[in-house]
Amino acid sequence: MLVRYSESGDLGQVDHVHLQLDSAGEVRDLDNDGQYLFTDLAPGTHTLRAYLADVNHNILGAPASVTFSVRALFGDVNNDCLIDIFDLSGVAQAFGSRDGELRHGAVYDLNNDRMISIFDVAIVARKFGMRC
Repeated sequence: MLVRYSESGDLGQVDHVHLQLDSAGEVRDLDNDGQYLFTDLAPGTHTLRAYLADVNHNILGAPASVTFSVRALFGDVNNDCLIDIFDLSGVAQAFGSRDGELRHGAVYDLNNDRMISIFDVAIVARKFGMRC
């Protein structure tokens, strides 16, 4: 899973970002490029905790956290273990939207290109009828 993040506020002392997924050990995003890739995420609910750190790994500002779900069936955007017209309809309703726009939802951006396009529709269409 690709995690994208942004930083704000006084960033003068920020050297890198610490990330912790569930109860696993912390990882450091040393290149501070706004993204980090976690691999082999199991289906289910996860919590990601993150904080900015200085060169000595001291926490700067307040840590942030988010809880999210990983689907067991890629393309099943409504998480009902069936890829059907409801999944296709969800992607179609967000079609043409970009990251940051009101109707854009990351759940519909199946190829992670920050926009809902024909490629996302094709992913759902290709898997139409599949079940968990």
